[in-house]
Amino acid sequence: MLLTRGSRLSSALGATILAVTFPGTVGWLLAAMIFLVSVAAFHTPYEEELQRIVALLFLIAIATFTWQQCSGIKLRADAAAGLHSQFKQVVAETVAKTPVVLLEFTERAVEPSLPFNGDLQWLLTPPFFEENVADRFFFAYPTWDSPPTNRFWDRTTPQLEQRIDTGAAVKVYCWNGETRELKFIGWDIRSTAASSKPNLHAFRPIPMKLAAPSHNAHSGKKEISWLSGPISCDPKIYRFVSLNLSLRDFCETLYPLVIKLSWISQRSYQWNEAKEIQVSHELPYNPHLSRHSIVELWLFPGRRVDWLLGKNIIGLRVTANQNVDLQHLQVVTTLAPQVSSQAVHLNHYAFPPMKFLWTTESWWRIEH
Repeated sequence: MLLTRGSRLSSALGATILAVTFPGTVGWLLAAMIFLVSVAAFHTPYEEELQRIVALLFLIAIATFTWQQCSGIKLRADAAAGLHSQFKQVVAETVAKTPVVLLEFTERAVEPSLPFNGDLQWLLTPPFFEENVADRFFFAYPTWDSPPTNRFWDRTTPQLEQRIDTGAAVKVYCWNGETRELKFIGWDIRSTAASSKPNLHAFRPIPMKLAAPSHNAHSGKKEISWLSGPISCDPKIYRFVSLNLSLRDFCETLYPLVIKLSWISQRSYQWNEAKEIQVSHELPYNPHLSRHSIVELWLFPGRRVDWLLGKNIIGLRVTANQNVDLQHLQVVTTLAPQVSSQAVHLNHYAFPPMKFLWTTESWWRIEH
């Protein structure tokens, strides 16, 4: 109605509302065009006809915007219904209280291909499921620190480990991002606990080779990467990873040291963000930090179901955002006592300032 008033002020206000209402660049272009036409031509003999055209265009913009919003809602509803029907089928085909593991089923891996906008985690909660499946489904997902009653994701994997160690059968599925389907991989049954195996080594060194430098897609900065050769280690036994990094030059204290660990396994052999752990630490400023300083970093990929039940780990990759050398890497059965007592323990969050959405944890020690 403002566009039909005929004054420059009403035309400007109407065009502004139109630009905000109609999404994207098209809204601004259409608003500018209508504003120029209304200001220049409302006092010509064609004033009445132009007013009707402008009002019609405004109504079309509102109708288009409403249609787009309704289409988005329907798309999310259809996607949720499709995935929920797969969940129901999995539950129907699985004996009660049997653990179900979803590989590569993470927020970053699933939600970009499905328009859930953060609502994925609620599909396994009441009222969508009448029965309690919170203690049966396990997949990697950021954890809320509040309330503490978290379900499904990394901090509940100790419950899954206990079932695995007692020989419980676990049903394993893998998420296919292209077809948007959960594919049944097979059953995982463990006859004996890891601690009962004879001649079990507490750690196992993994040789790593320097790879070609790469650029981070988000920051655009150069990254250093190392790749392992062919390996085969049982992730149910070796649940920790220890890295020793030496500082080549003066440490860039203005930027946190960011380390990413990723892996591929027999059941999930594609490099992707679902099998990636990223940690960062602001190293304390010290003029004595030099190439002789060693950063010891411990990670706990055993919390991830993609590590724990991906079958044998066949490849590892480490990436750093600063000029460091990877001295050695080893997979370890348990966290060393001196590390738990002396190292700096950090919890990592998707939104660090608010400590919101816990993702992983790490232990850091610096030796000069």
